[in-house]
Amino acid sequence: MAATCVQIQGCFEIDIAEAMAARFALLIAMEAGFNRVILEMDNLKFFSHVGRRGNRVAHVMANCSTGYVDIRVWIMDIPPCASAAVSHDLSCLN
Repeated sequence: MAATCVQIQGCFEIDIAEAMAARFALLIAMEAGFNRVILEMDNLKFFSHVGRRGNRVAHVMANCSTGYVDIRVWIMDIPPCASAAVSHDLSCLN
């Protein structure tokens, strides 16, 4: 498991910013040595859509990134700002 937050500098349309964030997350996954990746986002245009109800982690991580001025990466750890959302998403699986 890995998670990352990064602020993308500039002014972009939502779809472009989401695609840039996906690209960044996939680069982090490759650098970490992951060969099977599930990318969770709340953008229906690019990936299969989970929906906000079952995907609070992606929403929380997007909001969390505004509090960081540099890149944050968590590998095999849950970001502190997302721990409640992880618990919620796991409860939706049952």
